[in-house]
Amino acid sequence: MAIHIQNPPEAKPERISRLVTRIEQGDIKVPVFQRGFVWRQSQIIELLDSIYRGYPIGSLLFWLATEALATERDIAGFELPETPEKYPRNYVLDGQQRLATIYAVLRFQGPPESESIYNVSYDLESQCFVQTSCPAPATHLPLNLLFETKRFLAFQNGLVQRPDGDKLIDASNVLLETFREYAIPVVTVTEAAVEDVSSIFERINSTGTKLTTYDLMVAATWSEQFDLREEIDATLDELASSHFADLSPVSILQALAAHFVGGASRKAIFALRDVDAEELTNGMLQLREAAKRAVDFLSTEVLVKSSDFLPYERQFVALTHVFLERGQVAGQELDTLRRWFWRTSFSERYRRGGEGLFDQDLGSVLAACDEPSRLDRFGVTIAAHDFLSTEFRKTSAVSEAFAAVLGVQQPRNLMNGSRIDTNTALSAYNRKEFHHIFPKAFLRTFDVSASQANSLANICMLASEQNRAIGKRKPSDYFAKLRDELGDEWLDVLRSNLIPEEAIPLLEADDYFGFIDCRAAHLAEAVSALV
Repeated sequence: MAIHIQNPPEAKPERISRLVTRIEQGDIKVPVFQRGFVWRQSQIIELLDSIYRGYPIGSLLFWLATEALATERDIAGFELPETPEKYPRNYVLDGQQRLATIYAVLRFQGPPESESIYNVSYDLESQCFVQTSCPAPATHLPLNLLFETKRFLAFQNGLVQRPDGDKLIDASNVLLETFREYAIPVVTVTEAAVEDVSSIFERINSTGTKLTTYDLMVAATWSEQFDLREEIDATLDELASSHFADLSPVSILQALAAHFVGGASRKAIFALRDVDAEELTNGMLQLREAAKRAVDFLSTEVLVKSSDFLPYERQFVALTHVFLERGQVAGQELDTLRRWFWRTSFSERYRRGGEGLFDQDLGSVLAACDEPSRLDRFGVTIAAHDFLSTEFRKTSAVSEAFAAVLGVQQPRNLMNGSRIDTNTALSAYNRKEFHHIFPKAFLRTFDVSASQANSLANICMLASEQNRAIGKRKPSDYFAKLRDELGDEWLDVLRSNLIPEEAIPLLEADDYFGFIDCRAAHLAEAVSALV
């Protein structure tokens, strides 16, 4: 839904001195999704020099909000006062680094010998900003004196007796007036709900940093009793041993929203703000167990051994939802979930957005556990053409599902007939664990394009060592050697790699296009049986 702000914000200039006062009064806050100060001192000095020269340094973006978010208690290490409850707060959406730099330099409280990047002085003789040294030359004016009238005058008194004292005092007054009067354009967004802020932030943020729904919800749900970031990090840590720690935190958030609100859309996620902290804590404990069951299902039932091979994170969300709502599943329910997984993978159901569709799917997959006919909603037609035209690549959900299908067959090595360790092959995405049955180097001699050579119908599972051993050899060569060595077991090795017996003459003739046509039809039959 489009965002419409009734009173479009305007950039209004505000003096540095006023901004510093507002920060100290608790009027300006840094929300927790603005993570950390990352500037180097060279960047700090460059900013100060720009201010001194009167150069523009960009605008600041504030959000004037009546609803409280979790905030950092300090800016650049300086603890700030609490804002009274129900008092409007100006949250910094863009310009945190610049604002923190200005405040920290002018309000630095450390000892003169401190090596802090905020301990900066102005060399009145060379007219440049420098790291404060100790002992400091009398002509180096610490910037934290500028807005401290008594200390500033005391510094100037120390210059009176110098031959060039009047000149240095004039230079210090120019510096003071420049920093006191320098105005920064401030854009203040009002009226926007927390749901809208991420879109505003994404469009206006000058650093290219994307404010995610997750970031906002960390701030919006935080309390002394509940820290969403810690809870989600703990959940992902629990999944690390199963190679699923790289799941997006948003997927955990979606599963939590599905449990409490009944959907995984942004609207449902933001509705979590209305859930009591104790309920959220208990819900996360239950979700953690459900997530582990979902990962166990993926690993053992459909051989998705890591998040690298998961076609869509929404599949994890839906499975977690099922296990969260139903606990353990078995028998028919397991079979239904397996078929649902293969259907949603090979139909590329979650390739694009569609929050409404996914919310409906959450209910449908639950219902299908009792009524398998509900799987018709996820209907998919598998055709040989799908395996011919699809390339084996990381970004393809079909490729990832295909890799799992190969693993389900418990494939045997095409070079020696030994069982392939699918845990190793599928635990982390590694193209070296897969093999072109007709080697690409061999196909190049026949002007077969790279995309044709990468067809799923030309891919099987094979350890990298054996892959190198095959090299450029043509299939008629290395398959003949395999047949001679394995005898009666040869056909079983081929079948375990979803290579049908009818394809043997095509391998012997090195007929690439005939082979992939034949194998693609066989793959379509195998996957159709799974779905």
